[in-house]
Amino acid sequence: MDLTIKKKKINEFLINTFVLISVVFPGDIYNLKKILFLIICIFNIKLIISSLINKENMVLTFFGFIFPTGLFLYSSILTGNALVSFSKSFTAYILLLVFVLRYYKIDFEKILLKSIKIIMITIVSLALLDIVGSIDVNTGFFRNEIMNKYELGFMGKSPFYPLYYKIFFKTSPLLVILLFKKFNDSKYIIASLSLTALVLSGTRANFLFPIFFLVVFYLFSRSNKSKLIKYTFIIITIILLTTFSEVIFQAFNEVFIVKGEVSNTIRQGHIEGIKELLINNPWIVLKGSGMGSNFYSYGRNAYVSSMEWSYIDLWRQMGIVFFFLFLVFISIPLLYNSKNEKYKNYAYITYLLIAATNPLLFSSTSYLVFNYMYYNLKKIKENIK
Repeated sequence: MDLTIKKKKINEFLINTFVLISVVFPGDIYNLKKILFLIICIFNIKLIISSLINKENMVLTFFGFIFPTGLFLYSSILTGNALVSFSKSFTAYILLLVFVLRYYKIDFEKILLKSIKIIMITIVSLALLDIVGSIDVNTGFFRNEIMNKYELGFMGKSPFYPLYYKIFFKTSPLLVILLFKKFNDSKYIIASLSLTALVLSGTRANFLFPIFFLVVFYLFSRSNKSKLIKYTFIIITIILLTTFSEVIFQAFNEVFIVKGEVSNTIRQGHIEGIKELLINNPWIVLKGSGMGSNFYSYGRNAYVSSMEWSYIDLWRQMGIVFFFLFLVFISIPLLYNSKNEKYKNYAYITYLLIAATNPLLFSSTSYLVFNYMYYNLKKIKENIK
């Protein structure tokens, strides 16, 4: 067997395992994510170094190596804690996997979707088992010994929850990638199950943003339908919203405002803590406080190192320069649009908005999404030229 083929198979296995653990065990069980990532980098050290010094890879070199290295060193100076600064900045190095994926032409989308399906199947299955009475999502082995023990997320049910069920995996926002991919491919059963899993996850962002952008995608980016269907859908929607506006408003207020009051209170408390921090040290707006640094949140009544307002929190930690660079990094994939892969942009925008209300903007989860978007970026740019 050719040596390149052997290396490709080894890399496929390692990356499959890395993605699976990143999706299912985002808390990095036994440090397996870091260990696997290190093994992949060592195994492909020559490829990565040659890719880093290749002028054609300037964007990936900057954001996959220079940016995290600079962020780590800068944060170490601010916090005086190099270990914490590195552990919080380390995530951005995951972008280096794009070099390996491209060189060996590994289908990253296929790998990622397989792991996301596990989350989808688990969420839907847990809800169904609870409905038929086989388990109780508020108690039991899975909730206590797996979900809580390994910090996969949290689960439960209550009439006080916005959507009754809250079976939330920390990586559940990744379901938007599966949702838009399968909807684009007209595989509506899997798409429906993905949307169901997002609803069952119990967070308002996981529910509202995917539905909104799925409708927009259907109306404006699907080519296999007539204009008559588009306009009929729009007219019917306007009529329904006009006729039942009061009922819709009351239902929306009950589900997403009243029942989400606890979550809103926590987020408001975070903002109060940030305001106090800025009053005491206004220079943080410019210089930041360092990756992994904490502040007192009135939402948790404790010192915290992260909060649900991800963009604000990253600015607090990174400072204006590094935060601006990060915004450039996440915006670049949106500048290049493949006609055959518009669904990726919709899934990406949806994820970025969901991440705004969860600490999922700078994590191994988000970098799976960034790798997903940057994987084909070079090919799209070449086609445009």
